[in-house]
Amino acid sequence: MASLDFDDSGERAVEMALADATRFVLKPQREGGGHNVYGADVRDALLRMRHGRERMAYILMERILPPLVKGYVVRPGASVPPPLVDLVSELGIFGVIIGTKDKIYSNKQVGHMLRTKLADANEGGVAAGLGALDSPLLVDL
Repeated sequence: MASLDFDDSGERAVEMALADATRFVLKPQREGGGHNVYGADVRDALLRMRHGRERMAYILMERILPPLVKGYVVRPGASVPPPLVDLVSELGIFGVIIGTKDKIYSNKQVGHMLRTKLADANEGGVAAGLGALDSPLLVDL
């Protein structure tokens, strides 16, 4: 992850992304999601805002390419049976920490969420209908 500030580090990040934009995602530092910039659009966006303050509102992250799995997406009104498709999943772990500035009373994992989306979809918001909540099946190999 790199900031796009106007310093040596920010300039190196811009040059790196311009050289191989498909490896990166531009993420705005704001709530709500769905405003990320991917692929060739990363290069176009950086060229457009390279010398403007707008670029400091983004961070540059190397794109994570998770392993693909085959699966079925069941949706209202879709074909039955659904086609077998390539999917990717993202596991989120929820934690809670309770403490003061001097002492931690509790720090533990309290839950998880697995989001799954079509492998060729950049965004995967469940609320936007682009992804789905899923259930992990963990096995001991």
